[in-house]
Amino acid sequence: MKNEAGNLPAVLPLIQKIPGVSEIIIVDGHSRDESIRVARKLLPQARIIVQRGLGKGEAITFGAKIAKGNYVGVLDSDGSNDPRELYSYVDLARKGFDLVKGTRYIEGGRSYDETVFRKVLIIGAQKVANTLWKSSFRDISYGMFLMKRERLLELDLQSRRHDVEWELMGEAHRRGFAIVEVPSVEQKRISGRSNVKIVYDGFLIGKVVFRMFFRHIMHPRTRAPRPRNPLADFPA
Repeated sequence: MKNEAGNLPAVLPLIQKIPGVSEIIIVDGHSRDESIRVARKLLPQARIIVQRGLGKGEAITFGAKIAKGNYVGVLDSDGSNDPRELYSYVDLARKGFDLVKGTRYIEGGRSYDETVFRKVLIIGAQKVANTLWKSSFRDISYGMFLMKRERLLELDLQSRRHDVEWELMGEAHRRGFAIVEVPSVEQKRISGRSNVKIVYDGFLIGKVVFRMFFRHIMHPRTRAPRPRNPLADFPA
């Protein structure tokens, strides 16, 4: 979180309603508002840490290193993600998936917080990535996911901003991780300004896409890919 004091009351109480959560780690990105005070008041049992560096990517890696559980769930603190969705993610992870990723672009998912310009950029970059990586991802840039902690640390992510999801998906795909995308609904940010810088982050995403492409060529996957469709693998 970073300067999200106005959004935390709508987000943090929902985390407590997720069955089976063993620990809650809140990574603060050097907030200048009352975010830390509000978080402590709402979730006194949570572990609040201030990241050493800057950016979303560094915060994810920092939090994962400190976590002790088998799975790490990641979501934004601006009110756009519903933490309760993570419960279904855990169920899929326990069935064998290494990475469970939310997506707005399949049946059951959608976004109330997306401009036409941003959507065009995301879909365009995604088509390039899928072509180069020989993948078929539906929503690489969405920020909510759950992953086995050991697998997340194994990726050794280097991206520091909003390009981190692209490196996450690209590297997990290269390594042959079992990945599944599930529908998610993105709400509008409740208050405050987004930390995304469209032009700068777009440039970083482009760099990651091509870096992953060359990594795919130089270091092909080492494990055979497993099915990504939970409905096919685990029928009712």
